[in-house]
Amino acid sequence: MAALASAGSSTASSAGPSGPTIGYGRMKPPLTRGLHRACAPNRLSVPLRLTRHRARFVRSLLRFAHPLRGVRPTRNERELRRLQRGIDFVAPERDGFYVQSTGVDIDARTVLIELITARSDHLAYFRARYGSDVTTRVIATEPTSPVCAQIFAYRVTPDGATLLVAYESGGGARFDHSELAEYDDRVEITIVVQKPNGPTTLESRRSEQAVALGRPLGARAVLDTAKRLVPHR
Repeated sequence: MAALASAGSSTASSAGPSGPTIGYGRMKPPLTRGLHRACAPNRLSVPLRLTRHRARFVRSLLRFAHPLRGVRPTRNERELRRLQRGIDFVAPERDGFYVQSTGVDIDARTVLIELITARSDHLAYFRARYGSDVTTRVIATEPTSPVCAQIFAYRVTPDGATLLVAYESGGGARFDHSELAEYDDRVEITIVVQKPNGPTTLESRRSEQAVALGRPLGARAVLDTAKRLVPHR
């Protein structure tokens, strides 16, 4: 809480039109450094950051300054970092919120939570738990999205009826399904994986998937989704 004490005079200790003024000259340096002229003419305001004995201090101020209004203070960077460290990544998953990352926005004085969710009440959900100094940004509505994986090569089983297709599965990608189109002169193969929508690792991982053909491959070429020739290994 912060109290903004306004006196009806532009001088530090003269009497205002509506009663006694606050004695600015007797304030400690941290408070006098906060002295500034408010928007209204001939008025001074002192922003006071109260960290303890708030109610007692406000009652004391009411004897000196009229009107008196309270404004919520913004957190400093250290307090924002502490708030950021307290964000729980696991518990919100039970309610359909998948927190992907958190960060401190110094200019806006907020903690930004990036998440994946299909719910529209994400901001209210997190502010109910962490206060109004957090904001949310939805980067996707589902944890994963289907994408076509890069195909490296293929092998053929001895009977010629099955292809063992090597494809890229790094970054947490998981096999979803394969698609096959057979022609007289070629076979076109697509490997579809579910790729995370949030942050991923950058490692390359080679996985292999068996794809059954309608008839033996024979002399037919094998192409990927982009119509590129897939090497035989």
